[in-house]
Amino acid sequence: GTRGEHEACLLYTDQFKKRCVEQFKQGTLGIEQLAAVDGLCDLITETIGAKDLVKKYHMNLSVFTSIPDFWSIDQLFPIVPIHRLDEKPTARGILSDLTCDSDGKIDKFIGGESSLPLHELEGHGGGYYLGMFLGGAYEEALGGLHNLFGGPSVVRVLQSDGPHGFAVTRAVSGPSCADVLRVMQHEPQLMFETLKHRALEFCEQHDDDSVVNAAGLANSLARSFDNMPYLVSSTTCCLNALTNNDGFYYCSGDDFSAADSASVVTSVAGEDEHWNYCCA
Repeated sequence: GTRGEHEACLLYTDQFKKRCVEQFKQGTLGIEQLAAVDGLCDLITETIGAKDLVKKYHMNLSVFTSIPDFWSIDQLFPIVPIHRLDEKPTARGILSDLTCDSDGKIDKFIGGESSLPLHELEGHGGGYYLGMFLGGAYEEALGGLHNLFGGPSVVRVLQSDGPHGFAVTRAVSGPSCADVLRVMQHEPQLMFETLKHRALEFCEQHDDDSVVNAAGLANSLARSFDNMPYLVSSTTCCLNALTNNDGFYYCSGDDFSAADSASVVTSVAGEDEHWNYCCA
């Protein structure tokens, strides 16, 4: 096709994508459909040979919590990949956060760049790790509990004479969803009991195997209060979460079914407070 046809195609593609994003914000388009639209638009752009395609990479944080000075006074922070350093970046991208409508966006970088050199994401859904430097405690103190994400997990790293040059001496998980809700003057245990009661009522009205299914749902609800607000996903990308001593992870359906065989889930809400979630 001609250059004019390519430009028209890009224009229509951009308009189509913006319209779908608006429908997603209005609740008339699901996230799976929006992801399909995003992939289709990328395919069209690559097929017609458009140059300098800037992609959007979603970060597991809130800009307003982790680096509020970027949003408030346009301070720039060094952001670079911290793995795959033996590979040349072949993509350009901007960074979008996990706030409800992705209002938090980083599209200005040191050196006057409007996009960042990044690697293509791996097809199997593996993580891509970036380091954001010169933030730390000052930025976290400003951000507080904005967006109800709470503080991230903290890892203490010291210089070492070992083969890697450093040693991890301590890892502390960030606050759970229940902790964040409690700070905002909500009652997580009361919320759980209310949701559990509603789930049981629904299962009794719509399901022959109501007791078993209600117990499984209550287990899932209990874990959701004990999880951190941030996302941690495995290659299974399952929406069922389990907690462990170091935080939480997403598990396969088989692992979740096995965990659901327990009738009681215990969650540590604080040093002096323990919850027992009775799921029968």
